[in-house]
Amino acid sequence: MHGVSSLQTREANRFRQRTTAGQTIFGSSFPVTRERGKVLSSKLAPKVVATVHPSALLRQPDEMSRDREYARFVVDLRVALKAAGEA
Repeated sequence: MHGVSSLQTREANRFRQRTTAGQTIFGSSFPVTRERGKVLSSKLAPKVVATVHPSALLRQPDEMSRDREYARFVVDLRVALKAAGEA
């Protein structure tokens, strides 16, 4: 039983420490909701476009929210595609 408890503790800690990809690249204070859809630069690449994870679209509470977030996601992808074409 001790092994299960230890595993559960490690999993809980890992869950609490989860960060977004943007926070991993730009730092823990990176606000993906404010910076999404903008062309940024990082140490990893001269052009980076942050957006939400596609599963976030499915977690929206209602159809109107899902439609709105899907439209924003498509805009983010278009910005990324345009930025990639300018590389």
